[in-house]
Formats: sequence, structure tokens, C-alpha cells
Amino acid sequence: MTERETDLPHQEARAWLLKLRPGSASASDLTRFKRWLGESPHHARAFNETKQLWSELAPAARNVAARRAAVAQPIMPRRFVNRRVFLGGTMAAAASYAMISPPLGLWPSLPDVLASDYLTATGEQRRLSLADNVTLEMNTQTSIAVDGERRIELISGEGAIVTGAQDFEVIAADGRMRSRNAVFCIRHIASDVRVTCLEGVIEIALGDRVTSIGRRQQISYSGQDLDSVMSIDPEVVTAWRSGQLIFLDAPLSDVVAEANRYRRGKIIVANKALGRRMVTARFSLDRIEDVVPKLANAFGARATWLPAGVVILS
Repeated sequence: MTERETDLPHQEARAWLLKLRPGSASASDLTRFKRWLGESPHHARAFNETKQLWSELAPAARNVAARRAAVAQPIMPRRFVNRRVFLGGTMAAAASYAMISPPLGLWPSLPDVLASDYLTATGEQRRLSLADNVTLEMNTQTSIAVDGERRIELISGEGAIVTGAQDFEVIAADGRMRSRNAVFCIRHIASDVRVTCLEGVIEIALGDRVTSIGRRQQISYSGQDLDSVMSIDPEVVTAWRSGQLIFLDAPLSDVVAEANRYRRGKIIVANKALGRRMVTARFSLDRIEDVVPKLANAFGARATWLPAGVVILS
């Protein structure tokens, strides 16, 4: 085997790491990446080695960036740029970019990609027809795994589910939801899960505890901590299904976190006091970039636009 053939998996791994940066990968990209990863153990090994290398290069890249900010660097004449220098510069640049948009901070995470049967990319929504008249609407950045005909796992993200005459089960983190002839929304972001019943009755089992919620009721849990049942406004919870986001007295930091799930790049609130300001607003998902100027104007904040869709509100 030649050196070039041996290095090919690492070349492909570098290409995938760049492609799978936050907000850039489509669902088809993630599917192709999953297929590539499973084609050969050399691919998985090359990907892990490249990921580790980029992680180790990040501190060095920060130091280089700091030095270049203090002292202007001369440009190397083109004739002296050999392959080693080029590759080193490329990797350092990639590591510098990773500080803002880390390739391994991609959505969905690598475990989500490998475990999922269906997923949606940033800003994408998808409708699935499952067994026995069960339908699932997947919101943005959502990953699910199908476990037989009557059970799915919501690995991460958000979905709206309509169940039929037979019991259907949804697993999310440590909880299990069972229903029949019901309509409900379920959201699993980080370690937090929120279940909202729109029609019918939903049974929630968490550890040795079992409870139920009915129409216009919601319950949340994180780990083994189960919150009390609360009443909700269905229009707010399901606004994403009609292409909107609705916030009623929500902290600005929460509004930004939710908007980031639908747009490429990232909005960062640099001022903690600003993040605590309360927001009541309605945004259209097909004009999600309006979030930044509207929030900036409403609170007299300054918006600083950076490459790769990064915006700092201060």
C-alpha cells in the first residue's frame, strides 16, 4: 500500500470535519458521513485521530492568533510555501476556526448521527408516517431512532406526534411516554425533556414513578427530577409547526438559544444583564435573521457581525 493510499482516509476525515461545522451540514451530508464512517474501520480511526489532532492544535492556534494581533507578520513569498508549511497552516487555521465554530460541536453530535435513523439539519423540518396511522413532525435539529413498529427514541430535538388506536411509546432520556389516540409534543434539549399534551392522555414513566397529563397540560423532567404538571397555551408550544416562534415573558438568553436552533452560525449574548431582560415577541422562521435587529432595537443593544454567521449582542 502506498503512502498516498494510507493517508487518504485522513484527507477525507479532514474534509468531513470542515464540512460538518455547525449550521453547514444538511441531512443528506450527515447521512453520507454516517455511511462513510461505517465503510471501513480505517475511516473511523482516521476520523478520531484527526479530531484529536485538531483538539490539540487549538491552544497553539490561539497563541498564534494572539501574537499576530500584536505584531504584523510578513507574508511568506509564494515560492517558499512547501507542502509541509501549507498543511501546517491549514490545520492551524482550522483549529483557529474551531474556537468559534468547532467542527466537533456540529449539530447533531457524532453520537446522534451514529445512533439515529432519521434526523433534520438546522432550519429543516420533516414529516414521517410510521406504523398504524402514527405520524411524526420533526422540528429543526432533531434526531430519532426507530425501535420496532411501536416505539421510537427522541435522541435530541423536538417533535409533534399523532398516535393511533394502539399504544405507542416514545423514549426520551430516562423517561418513557405512552399514548393512544393522542396528539402531543415532546422536546429533548441537552438533559431537559418537556412533554405537552394537545389531545388525549399521555402517560409518563420516570424511574418508579408514573403520572399522566391531559389536554393543554405539560410536564418536564431532567434526570430523575420530575416537575409538577402545568397548564399551557398550545399556540406557543406548537408555533414552530406553523413557521413561527412565540415568546411570552421569556429571558432574552432563552430567546437567543432557541433562535440559534434555526439559523446558521450562532448569536452570542455577551452581556449577562442583557440576557436577563424579558421578551414578548413573535418571529417568523422564514425570516429568522430578523431576530438580531429586532432584539437589538428593542433593548438598545449593539450587534457585532462576525464571519460564519456569528453575531455578538452586547
